[in-house]
Parts: sequence; C-alpha cells; structure tokens
Amino acid sequence: MLNKITFTGIDNETKVEELINLKKNYPFAEFGLLISESNTNKDIVNRYPSLNILERLDGAGLDLSLHICGKWARDIIKNNEWNLVYKLIGPYIALFNRIQLNIAGVIKFSDEILFPVDKQILIQFTTDKTHIYEKYKNPPKICGFQDASGGRGIPGTDWVSTMDLYFGYAGGINEDNVLDVIEAIDKVNKNDFWIDMESSIRKNDNFDISKCRNICAKCEKNIKS
Repeated sequence: MLNKITFTGIDNETKVEELINLKKNYPFAEFGLLISESNTNKDIVNRYPSLNILERLDGAGLDLSLHICGKWARDIIKNNEWNLVYKLIGPYIALFNRIQLNIAGVIKFSDEILFPVDKQILIQFTTDKTHIYEKYKNPPKICGFQDASGGRGIPGTDWVSTMDLYFGYAGGINEDNVLDVIEAIDKVNKNDFWIDMESSIRKNDNFDISKCRNICAKCEKNIKS
C-alpha cells in the first residue's frame, strides 16, 4: 500500500516554509534534491539547485532524499567512489534519510559497494534492466526504484511486481492519473511502496508546491495509516 509520495526537484525558488507547511498537513510527503556533476551549482537547469539551499533546509524537519545523478552516481556504483559527493554535501548529508542512485542504463558495476549504513539506499532501474538492483537488493535498507522516465515525464505502465519488498515507482505520474497509477500498482505489489514525481510538479520549470498539495489531497485516502 502507498505510504510515501516523493516530490523531486526542489529548486532555488522553492520556499522552505511552504515545504514545512505541506509536510505538517501531509506527513507522507518527501522532497527530493537532485545533484550531478554537470548541473549542481551551475544555474543552468532549474531542478538542480545551488547548494545554498542546504542552509535553508537545515533544521526544517523535512523528510528529504538525495538523488545522485550522472557521473557521480556512476562513480559510486562502478568504483565505490563517494568522496566527491560527501565533499560537496559535507555535514548536510545528515539532512537526508534516503539516497537515490540514478543509474539506469549502467551495465558494469562493482561487487563491493560500501553503502552508508544509516541511510536507506534507492537503486534506480528501468523495467527491462533489473540486474543492478537484483545484485544489491539483499543488504538491509536497499530498495528498488522502477523509473522508466528519468524525470522526463514518460508514462510507465508495466509496473514491476515485488510482493515482499519495499519498492518505489516513477514515470509519467501526475495529478490526473495518480489514483489510477496507485490502483494499478496495488494490483501487482501487495507490500508497501512509494511513488515519485518530478516533471509533472513543475510550472514554468519551477517546483510548484500547489501541484504537490493537490496531489497530496487527492491521495490522502490511499495512504497507509
């Protein structure tokens, strides 16, 4: 059953007080912060904010996830290289309860990844490429995340069945279809799960808290209490 909704892509224009208010009304809301070597601190892609935002998020009491993309994510899964991410985030790493590795499409990967023991790790994969998740699914706190879209809003329909595992789903989920998506996933996954939205919660390519609020209100009755 659905127990969390992740809203990914908080940006430089996002008002932290609005996130706090949404979280108060809808405790199941999680907010995802995207980072990558190509975009972080570059002010070229809105959904990748400058990391000044970490100062504003510190102490806000939000449920946050860190979504590592591009080369940094590939370096982790291929070479067990976390140093650049830790150097970038520094002590603010404590703000994040979950770390997502956006590594769909990676073929070669290390057998000896040292995942942070105090974080839930989310391993992204596309519907037909589950090999990386299958490799790491047994250690504690590692979850699979089916994402056919990669933040592009491409709908997913062939939801993976994971009867006994906590799992996440993304791909073209929006305010109009979210209830249908939840119903479809409920049919193949009898365990708890979360859903993630990115492109559909933006307006003029900025994070839109009103879209998040509307989705939360719509889904509240479907959340596991």
